[in-house]
This record gives sequence, structure tokens and C-alpha cells, in this order.
Amino acid sequence: MTAPSHARLLELLVTLETHLEHRSGRSGVSDALYQCGRLRHALEHAHSEGARFAAFTLGRLVGTALADDAEAARAFDALKQAMVDAGHRLAH
Repeated sequence: MTAPSHARLLELLVTLETHLEHRSGRSGVSDALYQCGRLRHALEHAHSEGARFAAFTLGRLVGTALADDAEAARAFDALKQAMVDAGHRLAH
């Protein structure tokens, strides 16, 4: 992964985290924020399997706990696409 794509992933992750923090009272948000931390750690340490698992779990949380939150879905979709563009394999 190149430095610009790494920086872009972290930027998109911060966007999603900020969005989630503003919804901290909702069910599932603390779990989603925890997965954001795990994803950040995996990205910073170039741990592709950890990144894949954290992204998958984060996507499930955003898709279920925040299913009615279009902004959260857009933020996650942008992050997911950037991960794919950076060469991360996200499918099981």
C-alpha cells in the first residue's frame, strides 16, 4: 500500500469515527468505534487479515445498528472502497 492510499484510509476512518462519536447514545455505536480502533491498528501495522476482519465487523455494525443512518453508510462505503482501491481483499 502506498503512503497516499494509507493516508487516505486513515482520513476516511477519522471521518467515520467522527460521525459515530456524534451518535454515541445509539445502540451499537460503542462497538463500531471499538472496531474503528481495531481497523486503525491493523492499518498502521500493515496487518491485512486484521484489517479485513475489522472492516467486515465494522460493516456489519454500521449495516445493522445504524441501518437507518445514510451518512454512516456513505462514510463506511467510502472507506470500504478506498480499502479495495488500496489492495485490501475484503470478501470472505
